[in-house]
Amino acid sequence: MSKQYTVLEFNNHSLKIVVGRQFKSYALIERVITTVLPENIRPDQGLFDPAVVGPYLKDIFYKLSLKNKRIIVSMANRELTSYIHNFPKTSNKDLSSEIESYLANSFPLHKGKLVWVYKILKVTKHEQTILINAIHPTLVQSLYASIERAGLTPVACLPLSISLGKAVLQADTINILPPETSTSFGLFDIHENSSSMSLFQDGILIFNSILPTENRIESTAFLGEIFTAYTQHIKSLAKHGFLITPERFYLSGSMKDPLKARNLLELKLNKTVDIIWALGSVRASAPQPASINQELATAGCLLSAPPTLQANSDFFTPLHALKQQRTRSRRSKSLLVGASALSLVLALSFGLSYQNKLDHSKERLQRLQSDLQQLQLSEVSSSSENTYLTLEATQIYHDRLLATESFISNQSRISSEQLLSLTRSMPPDIILESLTVEGSQIDLSCNADTIESIARYEYLLKELPFITDVFIFSVSDPNRDVQNNSIGYSFIANCYVRRGGDGDET
Repeated sequence: MSKQYTVLEFNNHSLKIVVGRQFKSYALIERVITTVLPENIRPDQGLFDPAVVGPYLKDIFYKLSLKNKRIIVSMANRELTSYIHNFPKTSNKDLSSEIESYLANSFPLHKGKLVWVYKILKVTKHEQTILINAIHPTLVQSLYASIERAGLTPVACLPLSISLGKAVLQADTINILPPETSTSFGLFDIHENSSSMSLFQDGILIFNSILPTENRIESTAFLGEIFTAYTQHIKSLAKHGFLITPERFYLSGSMKDPLKARNLLELKLNKTVDIIWALGSVRASAPQPASINQELATAGCLLSAPPTLQANSDFFTPLHALKQQRTRSRRSKSLLVGASALSLVLALSFGLSYQNKLDHSKERLQRLQSDLQQLQLSEVSSSSENTYLTLEATQIYHDRLLATESFISNQSRISSEQLLSLTRSMPPDIILESLTVEGSQIDLSCNADTIESIARYEYLLKELPFITDVFIFSVSDPNRDVQNNSIGYSFIANCYVRRGGDGDET
């Protein structure tokens, strides 16, 4: 059995789309498309604009006839940073607290502003080695929103270190030979817009870093930058107690002349460099070219896709939880609105019943006025005391009835149907938090995903026949609840009901 996914890899200037399938022990890559990103699609200051990127992705999928909408993102971004650290052996809950404390102390300027995932690399009797990947949450949130805006389903967002490690360490063969993954080795994965270096020790990926791509790949200058980055990172790891001396290196990627690149790297590193022509965990669907086997990161995404995905290794996990929470909240609030509406029907039944009685009283009043005129005429011709008393009592009843009618007619008559109309007109991404009624005013406290949704709801409210005016205020700033990874706005809508309750009256 297999399941198909589409992997997206956003680079500085391009987008790589890979369609493939996940099998038990390997990934089958069926199609690879690389397209240049327009200027307005590239992330601005580390953010994707869902209003622009969403329609772009939707159009790309339509033009390329891509049917699979389950999206995995291969996160290869300069803002993504990997850390490795030894923590005391503890429970998962306490480990999360330890990681938060470590990041806060290591990067105080980003305290509370980093979203992170981790992978347990090694566990001993007293400690565990953890690989941490951290990035600013707004980048992940904007990417998640862009995928949903395109009508696609975000499944996972995997750091490059996790996807590369999965592809290489799970491989049963490299170049048709058993992989030497139990020793220390390095991997250079070189592409036009995204290159990286990974270091493995004793079968564990302990380091991954995005490499600069200012110079043309395969050039002497670029390969020189790779060597410089390698030596700097080796020294940095040694300062943190990780002494690693790779015995060999592997080279993968989309280079036009990998043999030239291999020869130059061997001269720089003074170590053996093997080109990964074939990988047991990555297979190609005919008639794809052999170079498709070099898509290690996307293959690793396919191999890591649910249900094999390890907990806490996916940047989209908290956003999935938030979406499920919102869905449950929306359902609960729908039930609550229904229950509230039922309560309002019961609460207003007396008022509505009284209004019906008032309508009947209007008819009786007309008859009384006619009778009163006749009694007044008869009083002129009759001096009977009983007739006079009857006339006086009728006049008092008449005055009180007029006062009651005037008071009730000037009150807002808000029915349960009208209250339900306020909720029925809500756009799907608006959630009702609370509803209060006071006189002729109804206050709706709501949450919305976008400003456009708020404006749309204001327009729909004003279109209701029993509403005279609507005022939107207390709109909050976006993306303020970083701790819960929430996105959106809160606001209050003041709705004013027509006097007397009739749609054709002012």
